[in-house]
Amino acid sequence: MVFTVLTLDSDGSGSGSWRRINPVLPFDPKKYVNGGESVCVNGAIHWLTRYGDSIVAFDLKDEKFRLIPLPHDYKDLNFDSFRFQFERLFELGGCLALISDNATQHHFTLELWILKDYNNHVWVKESICFPFRWRKQGQPIPIGTIPTGEILLKPLSLDVSATAWVLFYDMEGQSFKKIDITGLPEWVYSSGTRIIRTISVYGG
Repeated sequence: MVFTVLTLDSDGSGSGSWRRINPVLPFDPKKYVNGGESVCVNGAIHWLTRYGDSIVAFDLKDEKFRLIPLPHDYKDLNFDSFRFQFERLFELGGCLALISDNATQHHFTLELWILKDYNNHVWVKESICFPFRWRKQGQPIPIGTIPTGEILLKPLSLDVSATAWVLFYDMEGQSFKKIDITGLPEWVYSSGTRIIRTISVYGG
């Protein structure tokens, strides 16, 4: 395998240069193939793997790979089609967070694992309880937090006849706020989840 790193110029032009690195891999690259979207937290890029029992992290400072074990009692129910169809990892209040595989087993609850102690690999389990059936209301999943501390959730699917929307969830107050998104072209709805996946979070 060949690894190259793109270093951007500091002048803000967006240009940069590629250079090759030769890191020591603490895993079998065939076993730990990338299985989803990556998330940058604590100066490292993280991604789930298709077969392994750990999260792969690439430290941007020392340019080394390492493994972060999944929670000890994390139950992988082997829903492969569900596991890799959307972003399973996301940033939650500066911590790395993982959406549980148990999502398809619950009507009103989405389970999360939060890596509270990054260095000692201490995971804490939390749950989001929805006031509706999760699967029948677009299957909203977290994609990150905003400056207010609220979690932003997006639907995995949109009804062609429905308005696009996002949810804001306050973990302390356990309350939801739904915001409709109007004025989008019709092809957004017909294209399904792939279009919605491009949503990013910036500003206040």
